[in-house]
Amino acid sequence: FVAGYKTGKNTETTITYFNASVKNNIQLRAASSTGFARQYANIGRIESSGIEASLRYKYSDRLAGFVNFTFQHVADVTHDTISAILESSGERVRYEQTDFHPGGMPECIGNAGIQYSLTKNISAGLSGNYAGERIRTDQKSFEIIPGSSKTTGNIVGLDNRENIPARVLINASLRFHDLAFAPGLDIQLSGYNLTDSENYNEAGAIRAADLRREGVNWMAKVSYRF
Repeated sequence: FVAGYKTGKNTETTITYFNASVKNNIQLRAASSTGFARQYANIGRIESSGIEASLRYKYSDRLAGFVNFTFQHVADVTHDTISAILESSGERVRYEQTDFHPGGMPECIGNAGIQYSLTKNISAGLSGNYAGERIRTDQKSFEIIPGSSKTTGNIVGLDNRENIPARVLINASLRFHDLAFAPGLDIQLSGYNLTDSENYNEAGAIRAADLRREGVNWMAKVSYRF
């Protein structure tokens, strides 16, 4: 469902509600009796729902701004059944997963920025990107006895690390285009994460530490239109 409204020739707002389902998702699952904590399987069913909203405002022919945000709820609804052998009795025990958050993704994402035309051929932009706290997966597993493929019978969380904290990235750009001496030339200079915020990619439960992404970095893009 999408709804849009223009409050004037310079202002536009949109609100989007989404509800999506993905089947046969390839994902890590809690292993049953392999001796490993996780294994890949084509068994996943993921449901995602939420709201996206955006606002664009053109202050003048030279200055414009935007803001948008997304609130989402994601759940793994596979209800996979795991099993393991009890160390105490040799009996096979089973557990069916309930709906759980798969982890690794924020429930709130936001962006805001401005674009300013210095001249008709030179423009500058400044933007911020916010990603909320990313919780770990709520998936469960049997507690495996170290050095064995058997279980104590206890149900434990698959990933008990601290959540990844929220972060804000500040980015900027400067663009030169359709210059008098080269009408087809387009040059863009961009700077990312200018405040050197700590920004991580989740490593899943395969390693103790998440993967930190690059800090301040720069990029230049040159293209020519014939």
